[in-house]
Amino acid sequence: MQIDFFHERLKAKKIEKNLLTYTKSILRSGQYTNAIYVKKFEEQFGKINEAKYCVAVNTGTSALHLALISLGIKKGDEVILPSISFVASAAAVKYVGAKPIYVDINSEDWLINVDKIENKITRKTKAIMPVHLHGLIF
Repeated sequence: MQIDFFHERLKAKKIEKNLLTYTKSILRSGQYTNAIYVKKFEEQFGKINEAKYCVAVNTGTSALHLALISLGIKKGDEVILPSISFVASAAAVKYVGAKPIYVDINSEDWLINVDKIENKITRKTKAIMPVHLHGLIF
């Protein structure tokens, strides 16, 4: 017996018509970024989240990079990361010229070991970037 736990096929069926219509419209326009649908998404997402600003980006790496820039993280700063993560976490830190500082993980969930963070904090530490892997949260 197969159980559709996430019911992805049912969700896809509900949005298929609109998705195909919008996708065709985007492809015909040739405008894939900063186009009308992106602007609409940013406006609606911003309203839902009561955010003053909302910027859609192309990848999670870009989102992390932009977040670090918006926090003022720069060359010489340190950002604490878990020792096991996707490469984008450290890459975003390096993109702004900061230094990634790695903290060991828990053996139970493989997320950052919060008991070991304090020992890694220095005067150069400007941020702690917990990474949520495997659908688990901090």
